[in-house]
Amino acid sequence: MRVGPVQLYLPVQVKNLQISGCTRITLRPLVEEIPVLGAVNITLLEEPIVDAEIYIADGVDIMILPAMKIVMQMVIKVWRGICEGFDVPQ
Repeated sequence: MRVGPVQLYLPVQVKNLQISGCTRITLRPLVEEIPVLGAVNITLLEEPIVDAEIYIADGVDIMILPAMKIVMQMVIKVWRGICEGFDVPQ
């Protein structure tokens, strides 16, 4: 994080990341050689529910703050608006 001419390095640790939601997985194109899949497309059909423990500095869990869950949901909403889905090519 940079504030003016001062830089601050803050270690962040993520534990117990849980993501749940409804997704669509499309397998295409199908090819005639093994592994028979050209790519896998993964699309979120609704906003996922994300829960995690995020620790900063000396083990302070910032996710216990009510505002952090709201911020995380806002980031997910913005990311979902930018990214319709993603392809995993072979």
